[in-house]
This record gives sequence, C-alpha cells and structure tokens, in this order.
Amino acid sequence: MKKALFLLLILISSFAGLYTSSAEAASQREPRKDRDAQCKMISKSGAMRAVASRTGSKVVSAYLSRGNPPIYRVKTLSKSGRVRSISVNACNGQVYG
Repeated sequence: MKKALFLLLILISSFAGLYTSSAEAASQREPRKDRDAQCKMISKSGAMRAVASRTGSKVVSAYLSRGNPPIYRVKTLSKSGRVRSISVNACNGQVYG
C-alpha cells in the first residue's frame, strides 16, 4: 500500500512539474505581435486611388483581407464593362494585377 501511494505521489508531482514549467515558459514568451503593428497600413481610399490611377477604370468596391501581409481587394469596372479584382499590398501600396 505504501509503495502504491509513493508511486502515486511521484506521478502527481511529475505532472505538476510539467504544468508549472509550461506555464512559466508561456509567461516568458514575448507577446504576440499584432499583424497590423508590423507595417504602417495605407488607407482603403489610398488603395482605391492607386488602382484607379494605374488602371484608368472606375473603382466599384474595396475590402481588406487580413492575411500576412494584409491585402486590399479592389474591384474595378473598365470602360468596356469588364469587372476585375485588383490586389493592393496594404503595407507598401504595391498594386498587383
């Protein structure tokens, strides 16, 4: 009986040690950086202006897709009636396609 209690005590203390070390490690980690804090984001209207000046089309809508990096998806309507979706990097304003 004493041997079983001793083994149980060792087992419980080992699990407590694992929990304590993982809790200490979590508290010592650097705080998770917000994706938006890593870059100075351009505004939605800035992305819309960049696309309009580059394509010469009318901008219909735009929304922010929060990936890494964040991307604005801008829909345009050309003079011929074609609708296109243009991507703009929200960190540096680079226009893709």
